[in-house]
Amino acid sequence: MNWDAVGAISESVGALGVIVSLIYLALQVRQNTQQVRLSRAQETSSSIQDGFAPTYNPGNLAIWYNGHFKPDDLDEQEAFTFQMFVERQLYNLQNVIYQLEYGLID
Repeated sequence: MNWDAVGAISESVGALGVIVSLIYLALQVRQNTQQVRLSRAQETSSSIQDGFAPTYNPGNLAIWYNGHFKPDDLDEQEAFTFQMFVERQLYNLQNVIYQLEYGLID
């Protein structure tokens, strides 16, 4: 066996190693992207749930209900509280829209 053959085999093995490394790297990047998207989706879901958390209180639930169905029954403070609830939900939805636009969530 001459040195040219050894050199050609070494180059072939090296090229194969590079190809295997690139395939492994591509798989790792893909897996990481999936994990980031799943994490982002979970954070978004939690954010939306947290946005509704104040309405779970019985007093606040009445404000939430009346704000939607009987807004004239709300006094000034209740109307302000309802407005804060709605704004919080709108900010959460705006966040979801941004994440959808940038492909961070499906």
